[in-house]
Amino acid sequence: MEKLTIRSIDKKDLDTASKFAAQGMNYSSYTENPIALYLYRQYALSAMLMKSTVTLGAYLDGKFVGFIFARFDGEKKVPVSWGRRLFVNMVEKMIGLTGYQGAIGAYDQANQKMYHEFASNHPEGEITYFAVDPALKGKRIGSRLLEEIKKRYKDKRVYLYTDSNCNYQFYLKKGFQIFGRQPIDLGEGEPMTCYLLSTTL
Repeated sequence: MEKLTIRSIDKKDLDTASKFAAQGMNYSSYTENPIALYLYRQYALSAMLMKSTVTLGAYLDGKFVGFIFARFDGEKKVPVSWGRRLFVNMVEKMIGLTGYQGAIGAYDQANQKMYHEFASNHPEGEITYFAVDPALKGKRIGSRLLEEIKKRYKDKRVYLYTDSNCNYQFYLKKGFQIFGRQPIDLGEGEPMTCYLLSTTL
């Protein structure tokens, strides 16, 4: 019988975590350039790591299969190497020199607008990054990770950002509610909808 263990994520698994996120969040729909895709998935994971206070990994019979990052008020952020911080800074400067700035800016502005309306609910935490191995759907790995957060932070009000390119319905099945939605046009393909979801753990 397979055994799933949830514990602090090992640093050596962060690259695999970025791959899971890139697949689960359909980063390839934004660019077909493999170098740009690699840099963005590394940047996104590093940026979320820098704002998180808890970073949990799921290990199925010892193999890394998923993760959840979160930030809670009153907790220290996880330590992040200076090299990773420098990388985030460099990528942000590169984004400012490319055509991706407009799309990323529109996405961020949509999230900021939703949070401004949500802030009066006094959230105590945020699910910052969350993904599992897409090849292991149906094994309740994502559910178990979320259950671990609920066990550790019972009764805390949390929120997360997601969009119509992701499986946001998963969160709705877990008791999250849609607080806000913002349609955005990234200039290519179908328009996207950004969501702010919230729940009390």
